[in-house]
Formats: sequence, structure tokens, C-alpha cells
Amino acid sequence: MRYQKLAVTFLVAMLAACGQHEPAEPPSEPAKSPGLTAADADQFIAGINDDLRKKLPLLSAAQWVQSTYITDDTELLSSTANEQWLEYLGKQIEESKKFNTVDMSASTARSMLLLKLSTAMPPPSNDAKRAELAKIASRMEASYGSAKWCRTVAGKEECLNLNQIEKILNDPRQ
Repeated sequence: MRYQKLAVTFLVAMLAACGQHEPAEPPSEPAKSPGLTAADADQFIAGINDDLRKKLPLLSAAQWVQSTYITDDTELLSSTANEQWLEYLGKQIEESKKFNTVDMSASTARSMLLLKLSTAMPPPSNDAKRAELAKIASRMEASYGSAKWCRTVAGKEECLNLNQIEKILNDPRQ
């Protein structure tokens, strides 16, 4: 029950925070870039793939450390790495729009689509809003990882963490 209250509290807090900001920015029109070719699209995707090999290890490490050692410091590390990632991702998604009218290979078109669909948190172009989004996501991850479920056993309240809850769920005798 407390876990459900926690989830509802986060949802209400996020919805309330959403109302405190200016209206969302209107979607931008795809940039028309005459003269772009399939080779340009291939080169763009190759550059992104190179960047991913360099950038994702830091993001993954920061998120893993936060999930493993839930502290204010690791939340800050994860939030900062996530903010940098969202900035990069947002710029690349926006840049990819100029290839919308280019006839390209199926492989490159698939990579472009995967880039555009690669996040459940579309990054705002506004620096302050993007930083806030990264902080909220890190705070939610930390709250989920440190959550407890409490129940009454033999008249005494017993609170369990996620690992203890998983053991109960995985035990067929429970």
C-alpha cells in the first residue's frame, strides 16, 4: 500500500511540476537541406555510432553506480551524465530531420528511425528544462531503488526492501 502511495505521490508531483512551466515548444519543421545525399546520411549515422561508443559507457556507469549505491552524490552523477546525454541526443535528433526527404538505404533509414525513437524522455531544447528532466529521472530512479513495502506480520509492522520482496515473489511457497 505504501508503495502504491509512493507511486501516486511521484505522479502527482510530476504533473504538478509540469503545470509550473511555460507551454511546450511547438515542434519544429524539418529543415530543408537541398543537395543532401544517401552518402551524407550514411556519414551522419556513422558519426553517431562513433559517438555512442564513446558516450554510452560513461552514462551507463553513472546510472549503474546510482542504482547500486543510492546516495545524493550518485544521484548527482547520474543526473549530470543523463543531462549531457539528453543534450547530445536532442541535438542529433534535430539534426537528423534534415535527412527526412533524402532517399537512403533501408539500413540507414532504420538507424534514423531508431535515433528518433531512442528515448522515452524527449529532451527539451531549453537547458534549464533539460536539467530539471534529468534530475527528476534520477530522483525517481533513486526512489524506486530505495523503496520499501511494509506489511503487518503477527501484529508487528515489517518493512521489506526490493531484494526481500523479490525473494518472496520468487518463492513458490509464498
